[in-house]
Amino acid sequence: MASTSFAFKQFTIEQDQCAMKVTTDACLFGAWVCHEMAPHKNEPLQILDIGAGTGLLSLMLAQQFNHSTFTGVELDIKAAEQAQVNCAQSPWSNCINIVEGDILTFSSPSAYDLIISNPPFYENDLKATSLKKNLAFHDNGIKLGQLLIRINELLKPGGLFFLLLPPKREADLLHWCEFNELSIQASCHLRSTAKKSISRVFYRGCKSSNLSSTITNQTELIVQGNNKGYSEEAYHLLADYYLAL
Repeated sequence: MASTSFAFKQFTIEQDQCAMKVTTDACLFGAWVCHEMAPHKNEPLQILDIGAGTGLLSLMLAQQFNHSTFTGVELDIKAAEQAQVNCAQSPWSNCINIVEGDILTFSSPSAYDLIISNPPFYENDLKATSLKKNLAFHDNGIKLGQLLIRINELLKPGGLFFLLLPPKREADLLHWCEFNELSIQASCHLRSTAKKSISRVFYRGCKSSNLSSTITNQTELIVQGNNKGYSEEAYHLLADYYLAL
């Protein structure tokens, strides 16, 4: 998936200027968010995409939630410019606004109903030699605790947020949620095959005074299977987006 462009059924992602390329994990995450948010499909939601990258997540959600408006915030100038082009060339150019800037200083006149983020994965791990890759894959730009603080500040009471993280960050996530009036309602553990260990986790959270320190709704998603290379569940999640499905 690391080519300079990736064509979906209803939009195309140009990605030659972005360190964070289109990945199967990110596509499954976007599709899972849409599945989880299906009861709100016809509502006019205000949606914030933190670390928009190529604009992939905003475009996937815009395809399903065409009554909503989207703001994507991206720190890297080149990535923000590319996301702007990707969104401008999509059928939803009038409802997606990509802002080049730092989410730590970003301000909005109103709070959001939904916040999505595929944030930097690694903290205090070995760093790559590329500055762009450091910002995209490590939390050189923003740490998980800072991200949760900003989600709390920018999310409406009762609003939902979705994160994609490696499994080793779960304890940190739950710790920072406790301090920010946020509660994790559900998680989905991603495995490439049934025999492989968990590689990524999708989280659904809520801004609420009724906090819980445990995740009661936990599911699992196996990526590979016999349906054109995907499991039945992965196939159905991606079928609205992938040209080959």
